[in-house]
Amino acid sequence: MTGNLSADFDPTAHVTEVTGPSEYVCVFGRWMRRPSQCAPEAPKPDLQQKKRKRQHASHDREKPEHGCVREAPRDNTAEKTQDDGKRRRCASHQKKLVEFNAEQAEVKAEKSATPQRQASASPCADGLDFAIAKAEKGRASMVATWKKLANGKGKPFVERSELAGPPGLDRELFNHHFQSWLSERGLEDALERDPKKDPAPAELADCKPNFPCLYYKYKAPRIPDTAQIQPGPKWKRAYHGTWFYGLRSILRHGVLLESNDKGKGHEFSEPGLCVAPGLAKGIWFARPHAVFDDGLFHRAIIEVAYDPSQATQKRNKKKNANITVSSDAVAITAVIIQPNSHVSAGEERFTGWDEELEIIPRITKPSSMRTPEAASKAALEAEGQLKRERRHLEYEARRETYARRAEEAWRERDELRRQHAQREEEARRRRRSLSPP
Repeated sequence: MTGNLSADFDPTAHVTEVTGPSEYVCVFGRWMRRPSQCAPEAPKPDLQQKKRKRQHASHDREKPEHGCVREAPRDNTAEKTQDDGKRRRCASHQKKLVEFNAEQAEVKAEKSATPQRQASASPCADGLDFAIAKAEKGRASMVATWKKLANGKGKPFVERSELAGPPGLDRELFNHHFQSWLSERGLEDALERDPKKDPAPAELADCKPNFPCLYYKYKAPRIPDTAQIQPGPKWKRAYHGTWFYGLRSILRHGVLLESNDKGKGHEFSEPGLCVAPGLAKGIWFARPHAVFDDGLFHRAIIEVAYDPSQATQKRNKKKNANITVSSDAVAITAVIIQPNSHVSAGEERFTGWDEELEIIPRITKPSSMRTPEAASKAALEAEGQLKRERRHLEYEARRETYARRAEEAWRERDELRRQHAQREEEARRRRRSLSPP
């Protein structure tokens, strides 16, 4: 049936053809007016404008955060240039980038120059690292505080005091006070006076100041956090000037610390421990300090033995140039004191003793000397025991809470039963009183 309808249907049956320029036309039995003018053609898309919009949109998305923008492509009327997609940096950003790269290179060089120690599994090998860690923890940023308080800018020259008495009275007086100073700190066995090894006048001729010195032989205390460094057969002698405020920590831990952080007041050209091959520089770097209440300034110098195979020394230097080594390549052998020394103009100095500025070594617990494996195992066991105790306490607390709540509930139930029985008894009495006899 559908096929017959499609075959018989003629869409032009009701269309009336109008000849000539008539302004009316009959379409499907309806007369319609023809427009006087033809409709304009549809506008063609502007491809160049679309291209420019896409370029501007990509340019806005790729704008970096630092403010430097990429050059936009020029118009078609100007000279055509190819956009290679590279970001153009402004001059200020390029300068900052160069400075940042230079700083990173310096930090990388310092890290590579500083020797890194690997922790060992044996307690003996870890003794040195443990002593250095304890000494570093005590030193912290004390050096910066010392330098700030001992600043000698504008301070005058202080002459060496001349005591009325026999020659050498100042040395005997210092030795007496120094032995008491050591005894108060439990270090009376760490230093032993050896007059035979006092620096000779010929050795002090080139020193500034060149006053007599006292020699104390060092013996490391037999305690867990003291480094027991023994010098090798080919090790050489050197000297290191220090502060009196740090002498207690040095004798207690038996190690000299490296200078590697200028923010903490360390002065160095190369990271590491700086020692001098001659006594003259050791005396010069030792800061004068009026330790006792006698008005005399004293200087402390550490005599050490170092391993020359691990030393680094700059080229094109003088014969007695300073030597940079690591802490594990230096063994303390003695302490040299120059009592009653003068103070140069502008030199850093301390005119009194302040206990708060002294580095006080902390007491070491036996558990602190465990190996890393044993320490981690002990820590896990302690953590597990702590968790078990905590769970037990929580369980006991819950039991007490439940028991208290149950007791309160029983008391409340008994009270309700008592009140109910009392009300029942009152009602029974009331009924008895109202009932006829």
